[in-house]
Amino acid sequence: MPKLVDCALINPKFDKALASKGELASFVPMAAVSAETGSIVEHEVREIDGLLKGFTPFQPEDVLVAKITPCFENGKIAHANIERRFGFGSTEFHVVRADTQKLDERYLFHFLRQPRIRVEGEKRMTGSGGQRRVPKAYLEQLDIPLPTLSDQRRIADVLDKADALRAKRREAIAKLDQLLHAVFLEMFGDPVFNPKKWPVVRVGDQFSDFVGGKNMECPDTSASPYRILKVSAVTKTVYAPNESKAAPEHYEPSQNAIVRKGDLLFSRANTSELVAATAYVWDTPANMVLPDKIWRMVKTDEAIVEDLFAWELFKNRSFRSELTKRSSGTSGSMKNIAKGKLVEVLMPLPPKELQNRFAKFSESLHRQKHGLIEQFAKLEIANTSLALKFFGN
Repeated sequence: MPKLVDCALINPKFDKALASKGELASFVPMAAVSAETGSIVEHEVREIDGLLKGFTPFQPEDVLVAKITPCFENGKIAHANIERRFGFGSTEFHVVRADTQKLDERYLFHFLRQPRIRVEGEKRMTGSGGQRRVPKAYLEQLDIPLPTLSDQRRIADVLDKADALRAKRREAIAKLDQLLHAVFLEMFGDPVFNPKKWPVVRVGDQFSDFVGGKNMECPDTSASPYRILKVSAVTKTVYAPNESKAAPEHYEPSQNAIVRKGDLLFSRANTSELVAATAYVWDTPANMVLPDKIWRMVKTDEAIVEDLFAWELFKNRSFRSELTKRSSGTSGSMKNIAKGKLVEVLMPLPPKELQNRFAKFSESLHRQKHGLIEQFAKLEIANTSLALKFFGN
């Protein structure tokens, strides 16, 4: 089977002679790539002269692949849908440019977006801690089926349509989320400016502890009944137990590390835009275990904060901004929030009765969302099946 390097350039060189002085180019930071849609959701326009050094060059129709942890594992792989002749982005992107005589760009995009590419790439990462990266050689040596170009375009069209169906379900779910957010603001006001003058307490006054699991190397396969959550299990502020990996065979987690129904889970470490993601566990398989980068939020005995109120509070954009300000770390791709800083964040605390009313509304909305989420999950399974059919194992 052909290798990707046989039909695409990986990190092609940029010929400065092609650019005109003062020409405008697209600039794409890592945060502008959507892991959900595989697209560039926004980009800046800058003069090309200031981008020629210190950034990664690319062109329209290239595929950008985040190479650093956890961006790669989060699925930041995007088709470069830019309008300018040239684009520049983070140095943490690999750029894959199809040889259009052999390879269709959208076919390439869908090939690289397969979950198995991320799973295998994670195993091949080099470096340590927040500086682990997928090497260029991993992409170069990927086996890629190469049917005729007309068949590639037909396959890409099928997968584009599957993406469109998922996008519609995602949009319907987002509208319910927006409704919940609007009701939260109507009932409680902005939690940072606190226009309704609710009493203000420290996060640590309501949550006495933040419990995580262990940092460990996980095998490709294991006979262990347990699975360790990845940070991506909470990055969308929705609990996703399928985002997990096999635990080491003889690992016996403490009971405190087992994920339970009703948990509030908090991501203490991730990229700048994803750190502090918080998810509520409506339900869970019994064998899910916390990693070191996700905490369970444990309430004090005297706490009056309602779980679903706290979840929406921690998801609120302005309040989450206050949380992320407390993150630190030398790596631009991995930030961490220390417990000592988290407990000192100030939060509003409305009356218990009002919180309970909001929780009942949240539960009602969740029942509506549940059907849409089940439909979305079926579409995800169908998409994976299509990818297996077209690209194999």
